Amino acid sequence: SHQLVVGLALMIIGLFVLNSQIVAPMVNTKVPGAPDWFPFLFITIACGAISGFHGLVASGTTSKQVASWSDARAVGYGSMLGEGVLALLATLAVTAGFDTPLEWHSHYSSWAAANGLSVKIGAFVLGAGKFVSSLGIPREISHTVIAVLIISFAATSLDTACRIQRYIIGEFGEAIKMPVLKNRFIGSGLAVGSAFLLMLTSEGGKGGLHLWPLFGATNQMLAVLSLIVTGIYLKKNSKPARVYLIPAFFLIIITSMGLISNIWLYYTQSKWGLVSLAALLLLAQLWVVQEAIQALKKTRV
Repeated sequence: SHQLVVGLALMIIGLFVLNSQIVAPMVNTKVPGAPDWFPFLFITIACGAISGFHGLVASGTTSKQVASWSDARAVGYGSMLGEGVLALLATLAVTAGFDTPLEWHSHYSSWAAANGLSVKIGAFVLGAGKFVSSLGIPREISHTVIAVLIISFAATSLDTACRIQRYIIGEFGEAIKMPVLKNRFIGSGLAVGSAFLLMLTSEGGKGGLHLWPLFGATNQMLAVLSLIVTGIYLKKNSKPARVYLIPAFFLIIITSMGLISNIWLYYTQSKWGLVSLAALLLLAQLWVVQEAIQALKKTRV
């Protein structure tokens, strides 16, 4: 956490010192090979706007760590403000982080050229490194600092994800009357072991990238679940719930459209594993919606 705070501080200070201009165009709709911006724009921008993974973190770990209810708003809301700052810095890094418009257009010449996790991370490292180098730090060292920042960020996210998955496995075991799954060693073994087996499905340990195309829609589906649960809780306690239920309704439409589009795309590419998983996720979302409707009906009685 200290590395992340220091890294963000360096980027912010460097940004103001550099006073860089945004070389990217305001609107760029003519990108060869790119899908339609709607609905995928809303399931691509995740952590800085709305994120189901953060809902899992808040309910799985943060709620168990705050000292009192009075700390919840400062910790939870403050953390998401910090995440929004990171998202803004990432956006600036890949727009104002390029030296010239020609350099930006070269990197984003087509959808294929800018696609892939390594290419996206590379753009952030170059742009953010430019901000840090404005403080007098050599560009190569600045790039290394940002790369270490990203690795630290990924490592902490991985640790948190494994812990939360252990909690979910335990809760699932309780639901299906298998208390053995609540054992922390068994739950942790299943959480880490499943990821390890997925890693082995591809040469070079990149098996997890097989599921990466579904990350955006899946993350927003978890956000729908978080918003619905919070909204129904408030509704049952006679408190305003629209601020949660309206975004949930919007996200339900967006994620459903995205999943349907992905199912058709993967079908045309004969990627049957992704087709099956996307269809399963769509059915799960419809199930959650049906449960939410039933719960809302009971609140009116």
